[in-house]
Amino acid sequence: MYVALELVDKGELFDYIHIKRAFSEKICSSLFFQVLKGYNHIRSKGYCHLDLKLENILVDSEWNLRISDFGFAKISRNKNKHYKLNSY
Repeated sequence: MYVALELVDKGELFDYIHIKRAFSEKICSSLFFQVLKGYNHIRSKGYCHLDLKLENILVDSEWNLRISDFGFAKISRNKNKHYKLNSY
């Protein structure tokens, strides 16, 4: 069996925020928009990530963000039925 993954060579968003401490408003709004767009896509497919944090947001060479680590993800709806999620 082979697994092919997309290369995201810049690492985690956490590392950049830890080093830089602050970004311009323009960069912040662009990054935040990408996170919201990605999370909206996940929710539109009927899943809930449940572990969204800076360490799970990866940055590629063109500063495009990728949401990773779906270990805690849960199904939040199936067709038209919505589920209530519980976590401890």
